[in-house]
Amino acid sequence: MDLEALVVDDSATYRTILTEVLRNVAGIGDVRKARDGTEALRLVDESVPGIVFLDIVMPGMDGLEVLAKLKAGHPDLPVVMVSGASRSNARVTVKSLEAGALAFVAKPTGGGAAVRELVRQISAVVAGIGDAGRPGDRELSKGKTRGGGKRRATVPAAGFSLVTIGVSTGGPRALAQVVPRLPRAFPLPVLVVQHMPEGFTAAFAESLDASSALSVREAQQGDLLEPGRVYLAPGGRHTIIRKSGRGFSVMLDDGPPVNGVKPAFDVLLRSLAKCGGPRVPLAVVMTGMGGDGRDGIRTLRSGGCVCLTQSAATCTVYGMPRAVDEAGLSDESVPLDEIASRIEQLVMKGGRE
Repeated sequence: MDLEALVVDDSATYRTILTEVLRNVAGIGDVRKARDGTEALRLVDESVPGIVFLDIVMPGMDGLEVLAKLKAGHPDLPVVMVSGASRSNARVTVKSLEAGALAFVAKPTGGGAAVRELVRQISAVVAGIGDAGRPGDRELSKGKTRGGGKRRATVPAAGFSLVTIGVSTGGPRALAQVVPRLPRAFPLPVLVVQHMPEGFTAAFAESLDASSALSVREAQQGDLLEPGRVYLAPGGRHTIIRKSGRGFSVMLDDGPPVNGVKPAFDVLLRSLAKCGGPRVPLAVVMTGMGGDGRDGIRTLRSGGCVCLTQSAATCTVYGMPRAVDEAGLSDESVPLDEIASRIEQLVMKGGRE
């Protein structure tokens, strides 16, 4: 059944634009409109929609305040933030994603191409709602395969060279439960690919850095990867890792999107496969729509890569982990609140609890 949508924006122009866009999105039915947060909350009380598109900057209650009230009353309601591209908006957008917004889309600033891109983005979000963790997938949330056997990842003889994490929809909130829990003495570099456009990853890195024992920064061209640092792939470019002496360095690539995204986790993973060597990466695939990461994990398998996937029941969208699980490429399925401790066990304690 098609989702009823609620558009919340103080601008009549953008309410009209977004309503017209939604009429071209498969899976969207009726569209209601609200001019501010107060009206939006009243309409939701009258009838809970299937999805909300919420402007960030509004008079009175801003989008972050409205989101908090919506989530307090309806924690499972999908809310998509609609944001401008300014630096201040980027910070608020990141906060909203960490507070439980499903995703965000940018307000179109150009002509037909911008509107078509908005249709594509919203279509992907709507399609991804169907990939949320479902009761039929609960066995995977407890680290079991579909065949029922429990699996536990093991540490390769030579140990790990680095940790890499791929994540998309629901990622900011999930990463906020993983990265800050890694200990200050963590001995490896951590590379994170979060599907996010240019202009937003820097704000997200700042937010994670403020709450983490480890230093978190947006990766830059030529960075030498250092132990105990977290590098977030910048939006709008692919991150590639190259051998650099005894270590690794970052190269940013402006090639076309892969799997419809840029940065793509598959691009990073394939670059790691080319680095070779006796030490292997620990790869973690977390919540997100689509299948980015599956092919890269498969490529790394010949070099002994170990892969953890986030459990279905704890994913906002069980798409990326599902692709890896169903391809038989996951060594262990781990609930979100245990991922950080499991990474620590494998890297620092040889896999022992």
